[in-house]
Amino acid sequence: MTIIQEIHAWSKGLSAWQQDAVARLYQNRTLSISDLDDLYALAKAEAGIPDTDGRK
Repeated sequence: MTIIQEIHAWSKGLSAWQQDAVARLYQNRTLSISDLDDLYALAKAEAGIPDTDGRK
């Protein structure tokens, strides 16, 4: 198993916003301000907090 496969397998046990963060980091190697905003919205949604910008 390659390290990427191990990270992918490990990330399946994370919350949705964390899985999304791992995927974004794998794809772009960095997180933009927009990425951080999206991840924040996902984390809030997971906690039952509505996003004022309507993201899900």
